[in-house]
Amino acid sequence: MGFLHFDDKAHAGQFASTSTQLADDAGAYAAAGAVIQGIPGLGFLHFAEVVVVIVYCGAQRLAVRASRVADDPPQWTYTQGTHAVQRYRTYPSVLGDSPMEIGLRDFMQGAFDADADLGAMLRATEKADGAWLVAHGHEPTTRSDPYIAAAALPDRLGEAQHFASAASRGVRTASRGARQLADLFDHEEGARQSQEMHEPDSGSLPDEVLTTLYRTGIRIEDTLKFERLRARGRDSAPYRPLSAALTDWARSAAEYSLTLQRWEPGEFQHADNFEPV
Repeated sequence: MGFLHFDDKAHAGQFASTSTQLADDAGAYAAAGAVIQGIPGLGFLHFAEVVVVIVYCGAQRLAVRASRVADDPPQWTYTQGTHAVQRYRTYPSVLGDSPMEIGLRDFMQGAFDADADLGAMLRATEKADGAWLVAHGHEPTTRSDPYIAAAALPDRLGEAQHFASAASRGVRTASRGARQLADLFDHEEGARQSQEMHEPDSGSLPDEVLTTLYRTGIRIEDTLKFERLRARGRDSAPYRPLSAALTDWARSAAEYSLTLQRWEPGEFQHADNFEPV
């Protein structure tokens, strides 16, 4: 099992599940036509759809990353340092200063930073697992040197704890942004409860939405995934209010942030099903 224990993987799995749920809820919310008209007073047209797409992308990214914590075979590159790398650069700073944009900026910055830091934490622990196995005679090849592995082990464990702390800060920032978005959506959803729901169109996201998303760094591949999810949800059950989905996720994220903040490498827990990578 290595330096990530059963409880560590259970907490990550729970966070992955709630993040997946938020991504699904965002798609269903858009599919129901709840955001097509946008929220008035935010400075530009269709901004509500920008919010929902970024919430979907951030939640989906964290769901995938956290789910990988449960599958962490050891790596034998333990002599190499570990770095946090975002898959692509995002620009949340292009968003404005309205309350909704501030909440969205926190969510986006925190989610994408946490994605990179969680990935680095996982790689560092996998390298530490490999170093421990080699240092204790479980050599993947005849070229492995247990003395080198033993010397590298403290560095990799130090990196793992550093990136766990960094990921905790990112998840906490995203949780704060989600709570602010939830409060704002709750106000707008309540104000529109008596209004007739606008029927969504069957095409792609509006040009105004795509332009803003591209400025923030969201890639076309992610917008296409969102459009497919939105299309699949049009015939599904009534959507869940996004304020409720964001509130539940923010609570789960705050708990996982605390778990990451408190994490430190314990004793190595050996398992017989390790497979080298």
